This record gives sequence, structure tokens and C-alpha cells, in this order.
Amino acid sequence: MFLDVLSRFDCFMWVPVLFWVGLFFVARFGAFPLELKRRVRLGERWVYVSKRWGRGSPVASFWQFLSVLLGALAAVSTTLVCSRGVSLLGLDPLFGLASVVVFVPLAVCVFRFAASRVFELERSAHFLFYRRLVHKSQLEGKLPNEEDLRTRSAWEFHNALWKAERRGRFFRYLNAAARSKKIPKDLLWRPHED
Repeated sequence: MFLDVLSRFDCFMWVPVLFWVGLFFVARFGAFPLELKRRVRLGERWVYVSKRWGRGSPVASFWQFLSVLLGALAAVSTTLVCSRGVSLLGLDPLFGLASVVVFVPLAVCVFRFAASRVFELERSAHFLFYRRLVHKSQLEGKLPNEEDLRTRSAWEFHNALWKAERRGRFFRYLNAAARSKKIPKDLLWRPHED
């Protein structure tokens, strides 16, 4: 009976690809705050996570459920295809089912890779705010305190992203801030002016 199910699965060899692609896009555009919350737990205090993603939030629960479901479906469907491939080679299909040990961690890696894009954008944008504060401190002739700079830049960064999110321009603002390589002229050493 189990082999009959696997033999019917031949026409669905492309189904795992759809689940993997779906997992990637859900992680990249919908469930990325799950990765941001993990980064906050790991000690990155400057990371901005929307208030909509608080504890018990229905939005967070939906995206978490969807990402776990797609990850499980991708791993299981790929395992079934591998099991069918192993049985075509004349081996016991249970050897192919053992590949689930590989595909479940792979689904976690795909999710983290796809969701980490927003973290990288936030890191680039945050350091734009940090560089601005360093520039301002140097213009005023103050010796910048590193802890104070981190706290103030994180506060300004969170405030700017909160306003952008409230206006429905979160990704547009984050991409623009991350791509901005503005370095104030006063921070650059120019030998012709010495």
C-alpha cells in the first residue's frame, strides 16, 4: 500500500519545488520578524521589530504557523520524492524516508537565509544613524561615549522605522536608508586641506 502511494507521487515530482519557493518568499516578505526577534534574543538590541509582532499577536501566529507548515510540507514532500527515487533503484523506500533528517534542518536554514535579508538591511540602516551621531559629536567637539552613541542611535533608528511603518513605507524607507552611503565630509581626511 505504501508503495502504491509512492507510485502515484511520480507525477508530483515538482511539488517540493513549489513548497521550497513558497517557504523562501513567506520568510522573505512575511515572517521575517521571527528572525528579527531571534536576533534580539541573541543580544542585538538595536533591531527594530514592529509592535504588531508582540506576544499573542494574531499576525505573528499566522505567519509562524504558515512558515512552519510550508517548511514541514517542503521537507516531507522532498523526502517522499527521495523515497520514491530510492525504491526505483531497487532499494527499500524506508532508506529514502531517512532523508527527512537532512531536509528538516535544510528548511530551517532556508527560512533563516531568506529572513536574514531584512536584518542585513536594518544593520546597514542603523549604522547610517550611528555615523550621523558620530559626525554630530565630532562637530560639537565632544568625545563621544560609545554606550551613549549606541543607545541614542538605536532610539532614533526605532523612531524613524516606527514612523515609516505607520505611514506604510517601511520597506521603502529601510531600503533607502540601507543603501545610503552618506559619510559626512568632515569625517573624511583630505590631505590637500592640511
